[in-house]
Amino acid sequence: MERESRFTLCQWCCKCYIMLLVFNIFFFSGCSNETDPPTTTSVPDKQTTDTSVVLTSGELHELRDTTFQKFQGLFESPILDEHFETLHKISTSDLYLDFLKKVYPNVLPHQNFKAFVKNSPPNAEVYTPVLKRHFEKVTKTDVIAVNRLHQGYQKARILIYHGMDRLAVEEKVLIPTFRTEPVWSWFMKRGRDEKVYEAFDADFQQLSEDIELANIEKINQILKEQRREKRPDDGFIWLMLTEPVLIGEVLYSFSDTEIFSKWLKEEFKEWEVRF
Repeated sequence: MERESRFTLCQWCCKCYIMLLVFNIFFFSGCSNETDPPTTTSVPDKQTTDTSVVLTSGELHELRDTTFQKFQGLFESPILDEHFETLHKISTSDLYLDFLKKVYPNVLPHQNFKAFVKNSPPNAEVYTPVLKRHFEKVTKTDVIAVNRLHQGYQKARILIYHGMDRLAVEEKVLIPTFRTEPVWSWFMKRGRDEKVYEAFDADFQQLSEDIELANIEKINQILKEQRREKRPDDGFIWLMLTEPVLIGEVLYSFSDTEIFSKWLKEEFKEWEVRF
């Protein structure tokens, strides 16, 4: 069952590639005036730029502390309430967006939190080993594309934890993920050899699961370090200030705090959800 479902998604991708290739051959063979095929959308350089922090370590620490205290004054405990309402309010507040602009000026010049989570440069060291195992001349675009794929796969697994049907998850999350840039252009390049891509996909899905488990461990560790007797879940405010991309992925993937709590306890890690 698991293998069959994963193959279905790979098969869809490969069919899309073949159909587009056939269309291009037919279209351009009938247009003698066209000398060059249209180019695919490139990834803006700003998405691959490191988030250079202009603050010193001392200034950053002070900014986090003061912002943390301000949020404690603005929001009563519990911070982790039903449907993450308080965390969503924090993520859209001017105070939080101003904080992000100061700490990550190259990622969030004038955008919202969702755009920040999407456009933050991924850690190349996490993805490069798997990419180099299957493809030649790995680029920054490869890293950005597979990071977007990881975010899609992680969200898909989380939606299945919520009880959503597997095929519905593929249609609503995974297929749209493949259709967006830079993933689609990347797949047009890397998906030409179906066997190579399927081998990569198997390794990559395992990597995506490993990243998810590492995220769980990181969240639990920070919550443990920040636990307070009267406000036990204020660690989530600290997560917003120290791991914004990670907490953003949580907010845009989970809708049920009970399911999220089970996820933190690693109750789903043996499900081996594969696509």
